[in-house]
Amino acid sequence: MRYEINNALGAYVATDPHPEFFTGLLRTGDFKVNDELKSDPTKIDGTRAGYVADLRDDASVGYDENIIGDVDGDGTKEDKTGENNTVAALGTSTFEEYFTMLVTEVGAATKSAGGMAENQKAIHDQILALRDSISGVSIDEELTKMLQFQYGFQASARMVTMLDSMLDVIINRMGRY
Repeated sequence: MRYEINNALGAYVATDPHPEFFTGLLRTGDFKVNDELKSDPTKIDGTRAGYVADLRDDASVGYDENIIGDVDGDGTKEDKTGENNTVAALGTSTFEEYFTMLVTEVGAATKSAGGMAENQKAIHDQILALRDSISGVSIDEELTKMLQFQYGFQASARMVTMLDSMLDVIINRMGRY
């Protein structure tokens, strides 16, 4: 799109004292304002600023002396050769419409990704709970069973102590009378 915007604002040739405003590509991650223009803003061609501003509401671009208007009645401006002079990457959209659509798509994709992440976490948690229930290791259950066995052992120990004392009485004390 950088080339289409730069070219739509007038073909830049090697002898042009005004370098391209944008360099790099979006898909490679190096799309940026030209470093030459950042270091020397006087090289910015102010006569083209109006055409850039016009792109917000109208995808048709070009210099005033080249645009002659809507020749064929299709709603787009044509140049003197009758060719439609638009930024092809926008299709029939203006920059504002294109940007709004892009932001909407990114927002929808972000929301969708967030929803998918929540679903994946819920599935993960559910699988972990299922695994834990199958493995049968529950600390609370094991502690409860341990307390039950402890009380049972204490009751058995009391029974043995009582039987021991009864046998002691029967064996040792009954023969004396």
